[in-house]
Amino acid sequence: MIKNVLKLLFVICLFGFQNLEAQTTVKGTITDAQSGIPIPGANVVVKGTKTSTSSDFDGKYTITVPNQSAVLVFSYVGSASQEAPVGTQTTINVALGAATQQLGEVVVTALGIKREKKAITYSAQNVSVDELSEARSLNVANSLSGKVAGLNFSTTSNGVGSSSRITLRGNRSLNGNNQPLYVVDGVPISNGTTTTNPDIDTGGTTQPDGISNINPEDIASMTVLKGPSAAALYGSRASNGVIVITTKSGKAGKTSVTLSSNFMASSAYNLMNLQNEYGQGTNGAYVANSSSSWGGRLDGSQVSNWQLVRNPNYAGPATQSYSPQPNNVIDFYKTGYNLANTLTVTAGNEKAQGYFSYTNTRAEGIVGGNQLDRHNLNLRLTSKISDKLSLDVKTNYIVQDIDNLLRTGEESIGTSAYLLPRSIAYNDYKNFEYFDAAGQRQVNYFLDETGSPGGNPFWSALRDDARTDKRNRFIGLASLKYEFTKTLSLQGRAGLDQMTNKNVRNRYATNAFNSNLGSYSESYETVSELNIDALLSYNEKFGDFSVGLNAGASSLQQNNSALNSGGVLSKRNYFALSNVQTVQSTSTASEKRINSVYGFGQIGFRNYLFLDLTARNDWSSTLPTDYFYPSVGLSAVISDMVKLPETISFAKLRASYAQVGNDTDPYQTQQRFSYIGGNGGMLYGQSTKANPNLKPEISSSTEFGADIRFFNNRLGLDFTYFNTLTDNQIFYINTPESSSYSRAIVNGGDIENKGIELTLTATPIQTENFSWDITANYASYKSKVKSIYDGRDELVLGEGRLVRSKVVEGGEYGDLYIKGFQRDPNGNIIVNSAGIPLATNGFDVRAGNFNPDWTGGFRNSFKYKDFSLSFLVDFRIGGEVISYTQARQAGLGVSEVTLDGRQGGIIVDGVVANGNGTYSPNTTSITAEQYWTAIGQRTPIAEPFIYDATNIRLRELVFGYSLPKRILGNSGFTNIDFSLVGRNLFFFVNKAKYFDPEAGAGTGNLQGIESFNIPSTRDYGVNVKFGF
Repeated sequence: MIKNVLKLLFVICLFGFQNLEAQTTVKGTITDAQSGIPIPGANVVVKGTKTSTSSDFDGKYTITVPNQSAVLVFSYVGSASQEAPVGTQTTINVALGAATQQLGEVVVTALGIKREKKAITYSAQNVSVDELSEARSLNVANSLSGKVAGLNFSTTSNGVGSSSRITLRGNRSLNGNNQPLYVVDGVPISNGTTTTNPDIDTGGTTQPDGISNINPEDIASMTVLKGPSAAALYGSRASNGVIVITTKSGKAGKTSVTLSSNFMASSAYNLMNLQNEYGQGTNGAYVANSSSSWGGRLDGSQVSNWQLVRNPNYAGPATQSYSPQPNNVIDFYKTGYNLANTLTVTAGNEKAQGYFSYTNTRAEGIVGGNQLDRHNLNLRLTSKISDKLSLDVKTNYIVQDIDNLLRTGEESIGTSAYLLPRSIAYNDYKNFEYFDAAGQRQVNYFLDETGSPGGNPFWSALRDDARTDKRNRFIGLASLKYEFTKTLSLQGRAGLDQMTNKNVRNRYATNAFNSNLGSYSESYETVSELNIDALLSYNEKFGDFSVGLNAGASSLQQNNSALNSGGVLSKRNYFALSNVQTVQSTSTASEKRINSVYGFGQIGFRNYLFLDLTARNDWSSTLPTDYFYPSVGLSAVISDMVKLPETISFAKLRASYAQVGNDTDPYQTQQRFSYIGGNGGMLYGQSTKANPNLKPEISSSTEFGADIRFFNNRLGLDFTYFNTLTDNQIFYINTPESSSYSRAIVNGGDIENKGIELTLTATPIQTENFSWDITANYASYKSKVKSIYDGRDELVLGEGRLVRSKVVEGGEYGDLYIKGFQRDPNGNIIVNSAGIPLATNGFDVRAGNFNPDWTGGFRNSFKYKDFSLSFLVDFRIGGEVISYTQARQAGLGVSEVTLDGRQGGIIVDGVVANGNGTYSPNTTSITAEQYWTAIGQRTPIAEPFIYDATNIRLRELVFGYSLPKRILGNSGFTNIDFSLVGRNLFFFVNKAKYFDPEAGAGTGNLQGIESFNIPSTRDYGVNVKFGF
């Protein structure tokens, strides 16, 4: 019933606009009292109401007032607020003076409550939202990298529609999700993804995450709450921090319309280290159907043309030049684009305000056929129904279609492209298909394989996995707030996030796959999340004391269902379920509920000393018992308590301690059974042993911090130290065969995360026409494994052919283990009697850790009159990444590293075992082909393919210009803004050299892997905005 009511709110929002009437207006200009410079973005509020507006770039404002007795309140961050009675005035100009002893910045905290930043007792960082829509990314999460201290970012290589992975202060959970909770307008949203092979290094496919659907044009503010102390009141899912998003709402006054368009072009980085001296073949000779590049030197001689054998329609020459093809890979990638057009309308009076937006986003990736079309429709209505009752209703509807979402790993397009023999010409393989005498579609290539060495890249992109992913998503919010008195209020709120995903996959027939018939599959997934909460709030002042008390309850209900059907076709390349020989179907369903009660309060003394207390108790359907967790925090504004030197504008110290519980997936506490029908049916049990005594994971966090500002807030430093211990981890362990189970779910494991964060702000120059602002951040942390489980000192988290990710007691979370060279006691490489290096028997060589040593960002912003320029440099220093691409390229002879030894051979610098415990120096020469084929096989010796993940890049660049008001005149435009924008324009440093270490094989907990990722892109374009 609640879901239906929320959907009906869409209609309410539509009709709500009919009651928004224009009223009498007051105009004016807001300036800085000291410099006289107009202040853009200053707040103007009709006192005692929700009617508000903000000043434009020239400091001008317009606002509706109900009558002559109204009072306007003017405020701006870092300035003292002012009040002005309206009376008979129609023009009110205000000069705001500095508030050197106040920190006016407001942050949105738990449950959507706004608080003055100086009063909070934990680390929280606001993110400027201006560049979210200017330097626009298809996924708004991508725009956070480099802007928040302690935020670590990576993305998948699935083309347009890719998901992102964000962690705050490192990884905590061994088996669970380590990403933060996203909260929009006080209500959590779903950010889950459906991933194939989430913890396998050879890759898979990740469907778009939930945050990627949020329209950056609708975001009014974004606050990152980093630790458990900040997120304690959001419950189980907030143990990894919270990213709080507040969307735009209507404003009282004149109806305003904004049209904006953003166009970004994308070009592939060419970082590949391909050799151009030797061509297709083996043993130094040309072989027409070889998938490797161990042939002869590329000398321009004539060799047989492979199309004569493969394509009966080929009418070209019988021979072709055996010549280098230096661009045969990079030419496969085209220029992509991202075009977003947005219309917004705001209107309102003192009784009701409305906001409407529509955005259409179209994008094409650098791989042909990879396309996205997204529609975002947003309606929001806020209303003061009476003096005591207010309403906030929002509906957000998203329709998204993606064609050919890319895979990563061995069966990806990257495999076909990066492993191309070095003599195969682009103009030959771009004609990737033909129709034979029987009218059947056939792949045109020297091999009839796809997704493996030798596959035609165009066939891989357009035929081997021709898929569509369709999403329909509804996000609804309804909130009612009743104010019994000025100090006591009750709020009730309900939020629904419902999403339907449909995936269709057509795999065309080839001789090598799908019985030369092709295959077809359909999958349907429905995800819904319903959040209901109620909050009773009391706020009062008693002399020098201020008291804020809150008590609430919430209920979360999650439902997930999926149906997958498909199989090999009967009629070749006729894609329909009715044409599947034997339909294979699987269905899954799950339900999860969490009921909670909580309370939190703050006691303030003279507005400079603040004590925070919270308590929450959760009842999760996935655990047998309830769990309780508290938090306490204290902040002291030293600059308000005692007189400090004039150079210190503001000084604050803070400390907090918090616990946050975390549950698990459904159905882990009781054994499950599945039924398969047909032939009398069969009942079988799950292979995982359930645990009826599971306990919640508990993260206990201690945090200390200081916020100091100097020279009238022109220089600021925010410092945080944190220490988080997560115990009672929930994870799987292998069980002996005699148990009749393959694994069991248990509690155990202690992970300690500790580190520091620094944020520096500065305004070196500020004059009437010019200003220069700097923001820099730095973060460093370590994740230490304190313990695993009784009788076990290590746990495997994920593995594949290249790497094994495991935690070892005393080690660090993120350690990667590989097959390395066998070595003697002195560290020398051991070779066999033929001179070829030997690999270790298992994944027992530590290759490094995927976590960085430190991360940082450096942003500069310049303004001169109507011009603006900003740029962001993003730092990731340290950590290791292992490349499966580089290993396979070496094994097949396409990499530059394979050139040494092609003429004259290689003698490996190693030793040969004598059989009696002694070793002799190796003197046996082998060919480069023998050496690299042994090392770069499908399960490679990965030591040569470990790279430093250090990279420093120009993340964002924005150059803008706003037409002055004197030029606009009476044109009807309120503003016209232009900007040139760029993202990821170039690397200052990239120690991985041949690929972007930021792109991973997936969004799971196995990171530090590069596996045939398509190239990263540099994006550049233009943004225009017209206001009416």
